[in-house]
Amino acid sequence: MIPSVHIGGTSINELERQLNEAVNALDAACAALIGAEPNGRDYVPILGPEAFSRAQQQHRDRLRRVRSVREELAEIWEGLPSNLT
Repeated sequence: MIPSVHIGGTSINELERQLNEAVNALDAACAALIGAEPNGRDYVPILGPEAFSRAQQQHRDRLRRVRSVREELAEIWEGLPSNLT
């Protein structure tokens, strides 16, 4: 939902600053998650033959969730009225 910008609420500049900061932080989180992908050598056979595959799927799911939040915030940011800045 796009916030309504009005005199009694948060200024458009502050909303844009907050959303920019959050989107940038989530971009950094995505980059960090990509760098922390599971390594097959960390899932020894004692954990079972599917351990590495499960770890990879869990990692993809985490990354997808962070990207989803990032996209939601970007949509809010893009939906802010541009005629108030």
